[in-house]
Amino acid sequence: MGLNGDDLRRLYRNDFGPTHLLPQRLQLLGIDPEFVVHTQPTTYRDLARVCAACRTSRRCARDLARGDVQAGMDGYCLNGPTIDALTVQMEERTAS
Repeated sequence: MGLNGDDLRRLYRNDFGPTHLLPQRLQLLGIDPEFVVHTQPTTYRDLARVCAACRTSRRCARDLARGDVQAGMDGYCLNGPTIDALTVQMEERTAS
């Protein structure tokens, strides 16, 4: 699976982010989380790992509840650059 003991403990302790917030943020940005899981499992695992270690999950949850998906992308979301890259990949895929 590629996770060490510390990663597994973080995922177990902070299940809310990787299982709820990450898929919700991706979906709101027009990225199908299941598609990423199946086509880029390593990338999704890394996204989940970063999300599990995040200290701003409450802020993220508030922003997503308001539908403000862009709020954290440049400010606090450490997955922002990876999600931006996925967005570009999805746009290129639909354009071709």
